[in-house]
Amino acid sequence: MAANIGKMFYYGDQPWHKKGEKLDQPANLEEALEYGELDWQVEMVDLKTVEGNKVPMRKAVVRRKKQPDRFSFETDAVLGVVHPQFNLLQNREGAEVFDAIFGRGERVYHTGGYLGAGEVVWLLARLPETITLAGEDIVEPYILYSNSHDGSRSIDFRLTTVRVVCQNTLNLALSATDRSKTFKRNHSAGYSRIKEEFEGFFKFTINALKLVQGQFEGLSRARCEDSAFQQFVELMFPLPKAPTSEKPALQKTYETLEKQALDCRKGVIQRWLRANDTEPIAVRGTWWGALNSVTAFVDHEMPIHHDRYASSMFGHGDEIKRKAYDVSLKIGRNSP
Repeated sequence: MAANIGKMFYYGDQPWHKKGEKLDQPANLEEALEYGELDWQVEMVDLKTVEGNKVPMRKAVVRRKKQPDRFSFETDAVLGVVHPQFNLLQNREGAEVFDAIFGRGERVYHTGGYLGAGEVVWLLARLPETITLAGEDIVEPYILYSNSHDGSRSIDFRLTTVRVVCQNTLNLALSATDRSKTFKRNHSAGYSRIKEEFEGFFKFTINALKLVQGQFEGLSRARCEDSAFQQFVELMFPLPKAPTSEKPALQKTYETLEKQALDCRKGVIQRWLRANDTEPIAVRGTWWGALNSVTAFVDHEMPIHHDRYASSMFGHGDEIKRKAYDVSLKIGRNSP
């Protein structure tokens, strides 16, 4: 998967990742496709060796330009190599399915764009509901649509929340025990089938939002002592096993991974200790605060090698935050 933003737009305050073209109001579908530079198509073409022989069981996915753009120096952009049974979902097709259910022609899109040259595309639509915790902590729900043209991720629609006070993001699988509740389809499914199944997912999402609100409220009421938080951090960032071999390369890798885990633990603990300056009074020392110590660290501070937004929403950072959500729910339920 591409690790850097190729193009994106946003509405509202400038995001913490400092990327994107600012809009004065949320976008409708056509504007989202325009400002996100998503109105182009992909096509599968044969692969050949330098000797001119056709490569069996593999196809190249090529981005076809609709008009001159930032890739005008290229004839076409090759986005990935996939199996011949890979079914392409064009950007407009996916966006129209998304808009028919969640947008309905309204201005709901707060961000959208693509990673790399278009390997991964996404749109983020605001839901009308708002979650308020402890009377003052506001969380806004969105639906995130993403798709890959390089086969790196499935066609995916999921509930995403943004905590207003610090812009922490959290992509939710809607159920910690049943990840099939995320609308996630591989590229073997046809376009018409995806559209039909997605309509059912919309109804589930609205009901699931109530479940998520209840989980957030439970975390905001459950007290988290410092000792429990320390255990939580250690579960989130476990230390690697020491190598049994004394080979210098293995030892160096071990030391690097150990330092990364310890640095992450330190960063999250510092977030926790700064809660009295950054968190609403009612959620200090709670499991909701513990969860947001991780999400805030990942979104704003965790060292990364590529683009922070790409990692936070689609990569390793997203994985860490969803793990934190599952772990905090599991431990927090047993807290007073």
